[in-house]
Amino acid sequence: MTTPTLHTQRLTLRGPELSDAHLLADFYQSPRCQWIGGPLPRAEAGALILKDIVGWDMDGHGMWTITQTDTGQPIGRTGIMVNPDWHEPELAWHLFDGFEGHGYACEATHAARAHCQTVLNMPPLISGIHLNNHRSIALALRLGAVLESTTPLFGDTYHLYRHPGAIA
Repeated sequence: MTTPTLHTQRLTLRGPELSDAHLLADFYQSPRCQWIGGPLPRAEAGALILKDIVGWDMDGHGMWTITQTDTGQPIGRTGIMVNPDWHEPELAWHLFDGFEGHGYACEATHAARAHCQTVLNMPPLISGIHLNNHRSIALALRLGAVLESTTPLFGDTYHLYRHPGAIA
């Protein structure tokens, strides 16, 4: 399957590319990955891009690379991750260093969620967020998600937030 390209007012969500591997490797070496199981060795983190590419082909969904439309600069990722410890797909997001605080994650994730629900006919999605990841919790709430449960993951405690259903 070809990854659909989504556009928002300021952003383009494009499919993962092999050239993104170094971005993931850098991200998973930074403190920014502390809430999602990192840090990871560079080679392991960089190889995640292959999982994303294959995921789109096999599952028809996956993670998009978020880029600034005017510059093409990759600033993060959003989309669907499949965690083997959970019984349903997760709506996930993360921004690369230096791009927080501009509303990019909200804008991109809202577009990704809308596509997943209206085009892919996915049910209301979950997001697993570490209980100390206050910025992601705030984003989940801004996106209209509600706390559904608490669960162990990566040897720690995570909240599961449920997103609202498809928007007409």
